[in-house]
Amino acid sequence: MNTHALPRLPGWTPAALLALAALLGGCDAPATDTAAVAPPPPAAAPQAGPEDDSPGLLAHAATEAADEEQTDEPFVDLGDEGEAPASAAGEDDDGSRPATVDDLVRGLASLTEAVDAVQRGEDRASQGTAYDGEREYEEWDGAEPPLSVEFQVRPLTAHMLSYRIEVRSRADRLVIHDVTLNRGNCGMAEPGELNEGLKLPVALRYGQKKIVNVRRCDKVLEATVDTQYGEYTFKWR
Repeated sequence: MNTHALPRLPGWTPAALLALAALLGGCDAPATDTAAVAPPPPAAAPQAGPEDDSPGLLAHAATEAADEEQTDEPFVDLGDEGEAPASAAGEDDDGSRPATVDDLVRGLASLTEAVDAVQRGEDRASQGTAYDGEREYEEWDGAEPPLSVEFQVRPLTAHMLSYRIEVRSRADRLVIHDVTLNRGNCGMAEPGELNEGLKLPVALRYGQKKIVNVRRCDKVLEATVDTQYGEYTFKWR
């Protein structure tokens, strides 16, 4: 048999093709050791090239594209309760949030209460005691008045000021019956009190003081103090 006329099959040698033709067509095959003829090895699976469009590669490429697209978006951990963290709810990265008008009002009220509490605490011991005796007048024979009066402007906050009068005793015993500011044109209140009004009369020992918070006036030009030694008037420019 002309071996050149045999069809070319991948992986088959001419000897193997002759043996196959003898079995199928009964042709005389040359003496060949059929035991030595082994079936051709199975063809190896073709390697996928860079342009292979198999379904597996397309799915893999789609998964990688989806992963890259997700990484571009910020991740928000909703936690166990499914709520967004504080930074996602309008707060700053450090957990704070912009102050509102209500926050400022509450802060100012707290500061005012704190200042008044400190003032009450530091002044309570030096405010003297209430006087409930009869009104009596005494003669003062000192060269200086039996009291001193000082007008003070004190910062309450960075943008607010408080005004007050300090009446300090220079006598061993001074009874204050009344206080008048700017000839009655200023309101007065006790330290830490919102309502106007003074707790008088009051008795002061030497060195003690009576504090009067000034209302409806930003400048005290004149203060008159009525005591058991008479009235004393102090003026400022």
